[in-house]
Amino acid sequence: MSGGQIGSCRNSCGFTLFEVILLIAVFGLLIGVAVPNKIRADQKADVNRCRANLENLEFSIRKWAAKKGLKEGSPVTLQDIQSFLGKELPRCPLGGEYVLISVAEPPRCSTEGHGLLERNE
Repeated sequence: MSGGQIGSCRNSCGFTLFEVILLIAVFGLLIGVAVPNKIRADQKADVNRCRANLENLEFSIRKWAAKKGLKEGSPVTLQDIQSFLGKELPRCPLGGEYVLISVAEPPRCSTEGHGLLERNE
């Protein structure tokens, strides 16, 4: 009688090869969907962080120009507005360089695809 119980346990305990393969396939599918989505989300976050930095630079340029009484064509550098930015200068998350030209022109990033969005006024 005890021998019959051992045999029945072999049939009902643990996973079959088919179940293990099915489980691996499901995990593979989930990873195949999750990893590309995570990469896209990280890239979008980097672009959004860069745009936020550019907006901060633009705001600081406007404050600096208003305080100095400068016209729109006046040139500007990061050193000019550093006191309006805090302790550290903003940095592009992907290593791009911020380019400031004049008070009237919005700041730009050297990384492709990073830039301020057009505003509908």
